[in-house]
Amino acid sequence: MDNPANFDPVKLLAYGWLGFGVILVGFAYWILRKEQDKPKVEQSARILYSLYAFMGFSIFLGFIGYKYEMNKPGDGAKARVVELEEKIVKLEAETKEYRDKLARYHQREQEYIKNFEAGRGAVKSLVIAFPLKDRLEAKLLEFIDQHFKPRIIDEGVSSDKH
Repeated sequence: MDNPANFDPVKLLAYGWLGFGVILVGFAYWILRKEQDKPKVEQSARILYSLYAFMGFSIFLGFIGYKYEMNKPGDGAKARVVELEEKIVKLEAETKEYRDKLARYHQREQEYIKNFEAGRGAVKSLVIAFPLKDRLEAKLLEFIDQHFKPRIIDEGVSSDKH
């Protein structure tokens, strides 16, 4: 790039301090190259030294700009974190509500099974209380045990309250 007039620095400035440092390094390089292209007689050692110092400063500024751009928080990052924290709190409350509801259902299930067992025991007591033939009584008790069972199946739901 021989002519910085063809260069659009606004595009690089969109990158912040890093872009500004790159623009300064580019201009320092361009001026240094033009000075070095002059014949030896026209070159000034003081100007070359100044240009090297300016280029070093530009590189340092570019490095600082790079570190700043890499470490600065995103524009919407803090708002997004707050939003996600609020969502977590809401979900934790919903989870607690569902756990409580599940514990109540599990308790009702246990009561149902207990009442069913008591009813089955009462029916068995009635069968035993009335004199029947031993074989008929045994078959009736076996029938009650096989067919009068609670239809609730515990599929890994623990009774522990979390």
